[in-house]
Amino acid sequence: MQFCAECPFKSTNAVCPHNGTYDLLCIFSKNRFCRHSTFVLQTIDIKFVVYKEKCIVVFLVAQPVDCPVDIVFVLDDSGSINAANFSLMKSFVSRLVQRLDIDSGNTRVGLITFSTYVRLGFYLNAHSSVAAVQSTISSLIYQGGSTNTAAALAYVRTSMLTSAAGDRSNVPNVVVLLTDGQSDDAATAQVSI
Repeated sequence: MQFCAECPFKSTNAVCPHNGTYDLLCIFSKNRFCRHSTFVLQTIDIKFVVYKEKCIVVFLVAQPVDCPVDIVFVLDDSGSINAANFSLMKSFVSRLVQRLDIDSGNTRVGLITFSTYVRLGFYLNAHSSVAAVQSTISSLIYQGGSTNTAAALAYVRTSMLTSAAGDRSNVPNVVVLLTDGQSDDAATAQVSI
């Protein structure tokens, strides 16, 4: 095989983007090799070769490392968000969960929404497929109201990150808060270390 001299990425090593660096593999393969946030691709060798007068990309991929995680999404649906932006937020989260390894059980996802009050979307142990998670996300209804971030975070701590809700004690927890600004009670919402 002859390497394409024109390609600037010849013999580039790339790492899965979900551990902090950009990945040429995901660009060229349209994410078919990378299982995203629950896997880190260890050794990727990207070679550019000439085949039938065209430059093609050849990927050599090592076996992924298993990285289970429990993720809770906390979505602000207060009055300042508005219905159109809440719809965009739902679309973003739906596209994000599509990249997670939910179907194998490696990743568990839970979700709440909040404004004046906290509303349960679903617990970590409620869904075992990407399709089920996406279906529930699409059915969320915008509520409006104040921005009670403190109540939302307290609910995550006391109700979502429990074994009864599907939280696994041997797996890292990730809480993703999507909001447009300051809590109505900023002092109460602060995290103490």
